Amino acid sequence: MDLPGIVIELHVPDFEPVKQFYGWLGFTVSHYEPPPRGFMVLRSTRESLNFYGGSQEVAHQSYFRRFPATTPRGYGVEIIYSHLQDP
Repeated sequence: MDLPGIVIELHVPDFEPVKQFYGWLGFTVSHYEPPPRGFMVLRSTRESLNFYGGSQEVAHQSYFRRFPATTPRGYGVEIIYSHLQDP
């Protein structure tokens, strides 16, 4: 089984701008569940980005149900990917 090199989960209010932006970067939709659950997976060659919609359903996700449903999600995130080769 070829596992992705990077898996990131992000929470977004709308999937359409996400599909457009990451499509420009070579990602394609490999899984989509419309709201109310709202879950989408975008893949490139080895990377996988998982997006949850901005609904309250995320409070039931296995990780987040440990916190109050009013806990803000997705704030203050910076993701940097650098593939540097040795000189």
